[in-house]
Amino acid sequence: MRATRLQGWYYLGGGLWPLLHFRSFEAVAGRKPDRFQTEVTSILFAAAGATLLAGTRGGRLPPAVRVLALSSALGTAYADLRHRRRLRAIFRAEAALELLFATSAALDIVHSSSAGRTRTS
Repeated sequence: MRATRLQGWYYLGGGLWPLLHFRSFEAVAGRKPDRFQTEVTSILFAAAGATLLAGTRGGRLPPAVRVLALSSALGTAYADLRHRRRLRAIFRAEAALELLFATSAALDIVHSSSAGRTRTS
């Protein structure tokens, strides 16, 4: 659950950054030709981050939060790696972080499903 919480903070902060200071975001991430698309993507990342953070409160992760953690990490890693030749090197590092998030989420899903089978057996 700690990894999901960290993922939530990472997405929330990363999503808010271009909305709060676009110039510094572009200095790190590279020039963005479509500001509208960048802002929409940022809002969706911030929303995913807020959802992951809300889902980690209370001790148990709801199944939908587990799915969001896994699918968003895999999707982001896929995009980072697919477009790696056109993106800055920082996105290869982000892909590695996303794969760690995905691994943690997958292990959590496996662990929670095996714990559920043990309780009902």
